[in-house]
Amino acid sequence: MSIKEARDAMEECKGWLEEGRDPAMQRKKARDIVSSSPSISTLVDEWLETPSVKEMVKYEYWKRMLKLHVTNNYGRMIADEMSPVEWEQIFLRITKGGSPVQAGNVLVKMKQVIRYALRRKRITSNSLMLLEINDIGSRPDDGERFLNDEEIGAFWNAIDKTKMSWQNKMLIRLVALTGCRGVELRLARKGDFDLKAREWVIPKENSKTRKRFVRGISQLAADYL
Repeated sequence: MSIKEARDAMEECKGWLEEGRDPAMQRKKARDIVSSSPSISTLVDEWLETPSVKEMVKYEYWKRMLKLHVTNNYGRMIADEMSPVEWEQIFLRITKGGSPVQAGNVLVKMKQVIRYALRRKRITSNSLMLLEINDIGSRPDDGERFLNDEEIGAFWNAIDKTKMSWQNKMLIRLVALTGCRGVELRLARKGDFDLKAREWVIPKENSKTRKRFVRGISQLAADYL
């Protein structure tokens, strides 16, 4: 311990004494807090176990992505000891790997993990919150390009020329015909479709907004189904 550190410690002890607290007990409490500070892996696992998170449509996807990009390489690090610069390295590694948009997406998810830990007083440091997407990656571009009729026809005819499985070809056709999200179709059940009324019920657990809604389907889509 340096002379400055010793002086700082002495001042800290004086402050505790003035407040009527035992310095020895306070220092032990501080050591206990440090020794019990959770790792990044622990915080991610706790967040993934919450009921609301388990209801995410892309739960399994984010479970894999957080393992791949965060906990596999940085999981043992103590969240309370992480500086903004150390957090930054996690996401810059993704960007340097050629995925700046994914880096931003992972940052957003990790902020959710840290906010949950802060609310539960599992940690005290909010250094990750100082980072913004533009610091470590990029936001997805808003699409402004739409296919014209000729391009749609070329796309449709090209599906049969690919080496994809029959199931994947059918999925692409139905996504094109209904304008649905791929995950909605993958999670759909036979009972969700009323082919006579040409309606498709999207249950709330499969909906991005977590609200049930009904999507109309064309006769061609009904024929494929």
